[in-house]
Amino acid sequence: IKIAKKKLDIKNKKLKLINQTHSNKIIKINSKNYKNNHYGDGLITSDKEIALGILTADCAPIFIYDLKQKLICCLHAGWKGALSNIVAKGIKIFKSKNIKKNNIIVVVGPCLAFKNFEVDKKFKNKFITINKNYSKFFKIKNKNKDLFNFRGLINYQIKTEKIKKIYNIRSDTYKNSNIFFSNRRANH
Repeated sequence: IKIAKKKLDIKNKKLKLINQTHSNKIIKINSKNYKNNHYGDGLITSDKEIALGILTADCAPIFIYDLKQKLICCLHAGWKGALSNIVAKGIKIFKSKNIKKNNIIVVVGPCLAFKNFEVDKKFKNKFITINKNYSKFFKIKNKNKDLFNFRGLINYQIKTEKIKKIYNIRSDTYKNSNIFFSNRRANH
């Protein structure tokens, strides 16, 4: 944490991470519960003294914020978080605070790229069972495997919430071994 705070030039801020569980649980963080251990996959705060962080290894870090009310949400979206649509849950928290959708900005960070996200047919069926429109995020690789457009699905989920200000850091965690740890690469 000390290295991250130094690199981000936030030495005087509190940096809060969450014990990630591959869920769609989002915890509100403030000065009263900052020191507690929290389990889930999202953090949200309006406290200017608290910086939020997420750790990923092929999953997508997603940041949602509003500059006017100074609200920020940091999400860890693995495939299970995408399946349960954690990003929509985060955006709905903003909307419940009467933040206009035009003021919401979403950034999707580096994650496993389409060409490297190989999945089996059972995996694909989990998504299509939830939403038939999700089928467009899969491409047949061979008779047993498909490729999954994880980033594409996340962006679709954001757009479904009528958010227009979406920014992507299009780096592949698998391909860029000198910058990112990739769980999939480590297991190949």
